[in-house]
Amino acid sequence: MTRAAAAALAVLLVVGVSGCGRDDAAVRARPTASPAIGAAAAVSPVAELQTGLTELLVERVHVAAAVTRAAATGDPEPELAALDGISVALADVIGATYSAAREPLLAALRDSDQLLAAHAVELARGGGREERAALAAAQGEVARMLRRVVPTLDEEEVARRLGADLDAQLTATAYDGLRQAGRDAAETARLLTAAIAADRGLGPATGEAVRWRADASGLLTEHVALLAAFATELRDPGPGSVGARDALDANADELASLLGERYPGLAGSFARTWTAHLDRLETYAAARAVGR
Repeated sequence: MTRAAAAALAVLLVVGVSGCGRDDAAVRARPTASPAIGAAAAVSPVAELQTGLTELLVERVHVAAAVTRAAATGDPEPELAALDGISVALADVIGATYSAAREPLLAALRDSDQLLAAHAVELARGGGREERAALAAAQGEVARMLRRVVPTLDEEEVARRLGADLDAQLTATAYDGLRQAGRDAAETARLLTAAIAADRGLGPATGEAVRWRADASGLLTEHVALLAAFATELRDPGPGSVGARDALDANADELASLLGERYPGLAGSFARTWTAHLDRLETYAAARAVGR
């Protein structure tokens, strides 16, 4: 999700859920909205929320891995700036419905970001055990902050799933592990959405349109992140570059399967077209890597 899209989502939630001048008690007293039907379900507030959180949390996993790769080879400042942008966007989205939580949540996320950066540096030096423990504690504080905001959340479950950032650092070039961290991040988004939707009366968070849109957005976010990692590795060849392409192919298979849920006849042709798309991107990235 772009930062502008996160801001737009925050505005949608403020206008559509909280309402101008209404306190938390008034919002909680609202009856649960009737479920949207058809195309409207895919653009309902709950669908927007789950999709937005999925994009941000999946992107965060891949940026955490990028910070780790950059710390091992050079300056991770651009990646750290991207990580901070995601933290700001997450705080904006949560703060749209829980305004008092925005600043403390952002502070907790930024503490986690700093420790993630320190952990990346120490991993590059062959250490990181103390930093890893501190990072896990900081992620636990983020989970506690979210639990205070949304009392129905399972704090232990959220804390465990926020560990996807740490898992991403430990598997920065092991793409099966990185993709699993992304799936954990998407599940975190689902848990947050379900709790917020229930607390704020957004309507059911279990509809097929909500799930399908979030899954598609998560896979496309992963596609972009994996492609960026692959292009970087083509500029600096290493054993991980083969794994990056394999991960892109696995991502393509999941996209085709997701499309096939609703349009079975298109799954095969989409898979062939998307694979050809990946081949062209690989050819282009390889040419760019040698200055062509």
